[in-house]
Amino acid sequence: DDGGNGSHNGKDYIAYTFYASNFGQETINYWATIEIDDSIKNVDEAIRVMVIKNGNRVIYAKKNRTTGENEKDTTAFYDDKIVMLEENKEFKVDDTDKYTIVIWVEGDDPDCTDELIGGEIKMHMTLTEEHIPQNPIVE
Repeated sequence: DDGGNGSHNGKDYIAYTFYASNFGQETINYWATIEIDDSIKNVDEAIRVMVIKNGNRVIYAKKNRTTGENEKDTTAFYDDKIVMLEENKEFKVDDTDKYTIVIWVEGDDPDCTDELIGGEIKMHMTLTEEHIPQNPIVE
């Protein structure tokens, strides 16, 4: 998380740090989602996605194909195409969340086999505002 802002990839991983700030005039809720757009040769079976938000780290992985259990020290993908789906409540005016996303292929994953060689993955992350009315109309 201390590799700087923007892209700070290493030899065996992709890493990117960015900030989400509320420059609006009202408190909001927002949703953070990481979604798999494409996976070639089932490389998503052995991928790891670490999300560090404001210093709190969560590592996501698909459940083990054989046992159906979570991989060691990971949180399971939300579903087959969504890595994470997180609601962020009460994001106040001038609040800022720092995100660092790190992605790698985990060689110790039991699903990381030679069949994955040459595989590729494409993902995207979306932050979506959910507006909270300050003075809701009550009928």
